[in-house]
Amino acid sequence: MKILTMAATLCLVSAFAVPAHATDESVQAFCDTEDCVNTLRHLERRANHGSTLAAIVVATAYANGDGVEQDSAKAVRLLRRAANRGDPASELLISNWYREGVHLAQNSERADMFLARAVGRDYNPALKHQAMLWLQQETPELDAKAIALLEQASAQAHVPSQYFLAQLYMSGVGTDVDLVRAGTLLRNLAISNYKDAQVYLKQVIAALDNDDAVSEEYLASLTAAFDVERIEVFGGRNSPEDVLGFIESNFRRANIYNRPGTGTRIIGRLCGEAGPASNCISRSVRHGECWYDILPDLVDPSDGC
Repeated sequence: MKILTMAATLCLVSAFAVPAHATDESVQAFCDTEDCVNTLRHLERRANHGSTLAAIVVATAYANGDGVEQDSAKAVRLLRRAANRGDPASELLISNWYREGVHLAQNSERADMFLARAVGRDYNPALKHQAMLWLQQETPELDAKAIALLEQASAQAHVPSQYFLAQLYMSGVGTDVDLVRAGTLLRNLAISNYKDAQVYLKQVIAALDNDDAVSEEYLASLTAAFDVERIEVFGGRNSPEDVLGFIESNFRRANIYNRPGTGTRIIGRLCGEAGPASNCISRSVRHGECWYDILPDLVDPSDGC
């Protein structure tokens, strides 16, 4: 199966979108046009001038030789620079590289350190990944901590964490079986037709239907998820150069990251990059969270966006 390398980085749906075991044959190059390559050059300059978003895009390009000559040293240097500026997505990706021993010598301690930093910044994909690592240890103490992290990410509307947590409550892995909690999580996921949420919700409803402790009102609220009218909009899939061009055009319009930065006080910097959010330009282009939200669905968002 081909891996959507550049697209996975652009959407930042997961810092682990490119498996460590991916081979040249399994990685599909996306930046294979002159326009795309030129845009990457512009983004590299933005990265050198302080943009963590540009840094993580270009770092992955160098890591995989996509649009540029493969260069692990440059990839690591760019990503470290972004991580040193407190970018949690970069910290999570570096953690993965250390853990898997790709582009960096394998080092579990440093992998844990960078992951802890991303978790400390309340970065939802990092919360989910740490939870998964703890669950693999199969100890009651770490299981409880893992469930707490997943609940934290779920409360922050991180859909992949909600889906994973619902499965744990259904199966009793890492926690006691709690079909009521699973049903609550799955209800909203089913309304949005997320993955197999509807299938799992039907199983939960069937199981709870025989439980006298569950109210009819609650069961009705779960069943109502199947009656919600959905309006789906289908559009054309943007090319990678369109996506990269969109990022670069926003940098140009905002007139940011086009000259060397001066520490963390960068005029016109993006909110969330290089320090507090005062006097910054909002990343919110459309959906109110970050620039990544406007990028096309080139990868499965279930991986952690």
